Amino acid sequence: KKIHDLSQDTEAQIFNRPFLLLTGDAGIGKTHLLCDLAGRLINENEEKISPCIICFGEQFNDSESFWETLFKFLEITTTKNEFLSELNTLAEHNNQRALIIIDALNENVLSSPNYWKIHLLQILEDIKQHSNIALIVSIRSGFENIVLNNEIISLFSLVQHDGFALHEWE
Repeated sequence: KKIHDLSQDTEAQIFNRPFLLLTGDAGIGKTHLLCDLAGRLINENEEKISPCIICFGEQFNDSESFWETLFKFLEITTTKNEFLSELNTLAEHNNQRALIIIDALNENVLSSPNYWKIHLLQILEDIKQHSNIALIVSIRSGFENIVLNNEIISLFSLVQHDGFALHEWE
């Protein structure tokens, strides 16, 4: 039973399926947590490059593919395959996973209500081809089934962020 419990732990799931869906109430600190994670990875070790990209759901709309929008945001000219291959190689060289973080998927729901239902499955398929890349997305609690569908949600390890709700300060 103990081995089974360990295998169901979020960390074990992420090791084998590097897709994490972070949920939490509005204002609980999801963006702060993800930006802090990205900052720590980027600044943690000056000898190794920790490949980490963070972008925000509001940047994406129906006029462009995810990758086109991401490359404009990063101000780079490349193809999806070249980008993912180089990111994967860099992560492998540094014995770590590269992170692509998309915060607040719910932020484009008014302008492009089906964007993530249309694009996220393909993004996952693209990333799956590269064993050293992981994807973290966040979404406000209550929007999961508006922005995504059950098929997409089932592909992620789920983590509910409660902020500092259970911490005591002295």
